[in-house]
Amino acid sequence: MMNIISIINNKGGVGKTTITQNLGVCMAKNGYKTAVIDFDAQANLTYSIKHTLNKDLGSLLLKKAPITIEDFSITEYKNLYILPNEKDINSALFGRMNPADQLFALKNILKDLNTFDFIFIDTAPNLDTPTFNALIASNHVLIPVEYDIFSAIGIAVLYDNINSAKQVNANLNVLGVITTKVHKGRKINNEMQAPLIKHFKEVLFKTAIRTNEKFKQAQVEQTDIFTFESTFSEKRGSEDMENFSKELITRLRKSN
Repeated sequence: MMNIISIINNKGGVGKTTITQNLGVCMAKNGYKTAVIDFDAQANLTYSIKHTLNKDLGSLLLKKAPITIEDFSITEYKNLYILPNEKDINSALFGRMNPADQLFALKNILKDLNTFDFIFIDTAPNLDTPTFNALIASNHVLIPVEYDIFSAIGIAVLYDNINSAKQVNANLNVLGVITTKVHKGRKINNEMQAPLIKHFKEVLFKTAIRTNEKFKQAQVEQTDIFTFESTFSEKRGSEDMENFSKELITRLRKSN
């Protein structure tokens, strides 16, 4: 079964692109045929992963024809492909479509695809038409969240929108909440940890992605955390992503 997982949070800066990129690389490194889709108009994922450009996502959505692996761009990683975009994945693009097709544009072009083990979709920090497209096209949702009050408030709104998407996509499942930018020495992290654990219980991943400037430095150099940290003695980011990927796979096996 192909797992299509949207990485979603309506708050910016929580690490959606970082997780999409490095989770994609991690799964590919572990032998899974993996694709990532840049569904954010900022196109940071497109920049972060070096690739040989093939077809642009916006053009494929407007064309409406079901796509194959040949439509994806090849990356420098074995087993990893990308659908890049030219910063045009926004409501204006979908406004050019027939209203009846707008919420199903991504689902329709992916419908005949069964090539990959995983497809990870990076989304914008907006609960708009593109984000609903991602929700309707996916069978799982992954929610990155920081240990702060604004992230906690935002998740309540996000859950309302996920439930709305379930009215159209009954197969949509909240795979889990992953905490990011965690620093155990910070008072706010300690204060927020208990409420998050109490509220989300088994939905909250045990793994936490710790604060690590190397994630940003790696993206500036258009590379992943595993490659970037390979010359460092401490490989905190690599360890976190590996542990997270293992926990995610275990959870998927149980849900499938």
